Amino acid sequence: MAVPARRFHRSKQAIIVLLLLARNVIKRLPRTSVGKFDPEFLLYRLRYELIKSYRSTSLDYDVVVRDTLFAWPWHRIMLHRALKKIVGKKIISSISTSDVDDPDAWWRKVIPDGEMSDVIKLLKENPEFPDDFEKMITSSRLSVFTTGKHWGWRGITFLSLMCGGPLIMDVPVFDPYFPLSDFKLFFNYGEWEELESVLGEIDDNTWQNIRRHNQQMFDRYLAPLPVARYVCETLRKRMADNGDGGCRP
Repeated sequence: MAVPARRFHRSKQAIIVLLLLARNVIKRLPRTSVGKFDPEFLLYRLRYELIKSYRSTSLDYDVVVRDTLFAWPWHRIMLHRALKKIVGKKIISSISTSDVDDPDAWWRKVIPDGEMSDVIKLLKENPEFPDDFEKMITSSRLSVFTTGKHWGWRGITFLSLMCGGPLIMDVPVFDPYFPLSDFKLFFNYGEWEELESVLGEIDDNTWQNIRRHNQQMFDRYLAPLPVARYVCETLRKRMADNGDGGCRP
C-alpha cells in the first residue's frame, strides 16, 4: 500500500510530498489517537482510491505476468512455458532472477536434467511492458497467481480480487477467514494444463460479469470496513474466551 507518487497528477504529487513530510514529523511526537486528518490515513486513502480506479480499466490484454524465481521455481517455469504455447492471444510474460548466470544458484538444483539451457534462455528474455504493471494486470482477461500449491497473499491477488478480474491460481490448502468460494475463480490442478481452456472460456461479456461479481464480493469481505469489523469481532471473542470481559483501552 505504499503510495507510488509517479502515478498521480502533479497536484496530487505535491500533496503526497507534504503528507510524507508531515508523517515523518508526527512519528516523532507522542500520539494517543488517529484522526481523519492523520497523514498516514490520508496517504492510505489516496493509494486505496488509486487501486479502486482500476475497476474501470478496459480489456486490453489477455494475460500479463511478471514473475521471479523466489519460490517454487520449476512450477513457475512450467507456467511460463504454458503461456508460450498459447497462440493468437495478447500475452506479455517474463520470469527472471538476479543470479541467472550463477552456477551455484539454489534454483538450479530443482531444474530437471537436460532442461537448464532452455530455462536460462527463458530467464534472459526481457519483454517490454508498455504500461504500468498494475494497470496492465487489471486490464487483462485473466490474471495468474502462482501460490506454489498453498494459500498465499500477493499483490496480484489483491489487485485481481479488488478490481474483479478473472483469476486462475493454485488450489489453496488453507482456507482464508472469508468464503473464497463466493468469488468467481479458476483453479490450477497440475502444471497449468487448464490455462488455455480457461482463457478461452472468458469472452468480453463473461469478463465484465465476473468483474462486477468479484468487486461486490471484495467490498463485502475485504474492503477496509469489513476487515476492521472482522479484526474487532475476533479480538472481542478471544478476550471473552480468556475471561477478559471484552476489549480494553
